[in-house]
Amino acid sequence: TVIPSDAEYTIELHDALYAELKANWFRLKVGKLWFADHVMPLGVRLGTATTFRPFSTNLPDTARLVLRTDARGRNQVDWNEGSAALTGALPRYFVSQHLEITEAPTRPQVIATIPVGISGLLDEQEEEDAYWLSVDTGTVLEIQIYANRIGSPLDGVIIVRNHLGHELAVVDDQAHTRDPGLTFNVPENTDRLEIAVRDMRGRVQKPAPYRLVVKNASAPRVQLSVETDRIQVPAGGSQIVPVHGYRVGNVKPVRLTVDGLPAGVHVENHFLGTARNTTLVRFTAEESGLCHSLIRMTGD
Repeated sequence: TVIPSDAEYTIELHDALYAELKANWFRLKVGKLWFADHVMPLGVRLGTATTFRPFSTNLPDTARLVLRTDARGRNQVDWNEGSAALTGALPRYFVSQHLEITEAPTRPQVIATIPVGISGLLDEQEEEDAYWLSVDTGTVLEIQIYANRIGSPLDGVIIVRNHLGHELAVVDDQAHTRDPGLTFNVPENTDRLEIAVRDMRGRVQKPAPYRLVVKNASAPRVQLSVETDRIQVPAGGSQIVPVHGYRVGNVKPVRLTVDGLPAGVHVENHFLGTARNTTLVRFTAEESGLCHSLIRMTGD
């Protein structure tokens, strides 16, 4: 809201239904507040530095966000302008272990390797972004769009075509999200596919960012998960945390690494062997004062 002139103004807040008074807490900020709904690109590779351009924002055109990550995913974020007044959370972005690129002006854009994350933007009516992908016959591809899940207005559609332009697959919504995704088996005698992205209705009311991710679903891999997001270790005691591994293909033993542990806290049992899909990781604390920390567990 732009204040038209100097004067005294009143801000009124109330429940939409004027419901009975309860302890409904809120926090109100008033002033010249900077915001950025999205950044481009939407993804960055671990261990690299990336300069993001904010859009859907009231920040100056020259504002840039610089993100630096190390190999373990620890991030340092700096704004070159407007950082002191930035309100709310940072715009959402992805950090991955594979190649991350941004769409190019040329169409179709040639992608020589997978896995890959591609940050793109649809901002014209009936616009379609297309990417040529080098593939091998028999490969199983996992193709995903991230748009609705990050607040983009895009109602995305993925189209897979062969080198002659014939459509091989068209998908839109998945369960629990409007974002499209599919698993695709590369046909025989095929070394190139076109993957296209467009809006379901072809009507883009405002810039619609997306991140297209293509992976080799045939490649061996393991996905780690834990049953809790909080680990409470008593002083002088320990806590057991089950760590589960979802395996695809012939995966070698996985070495677990925990970064960010407070001083005096140690970890035992660092491996997830090939014969088991679950391991019990023991966190042990020395006799010391209270402490807390945000930790990150990775496997390699």
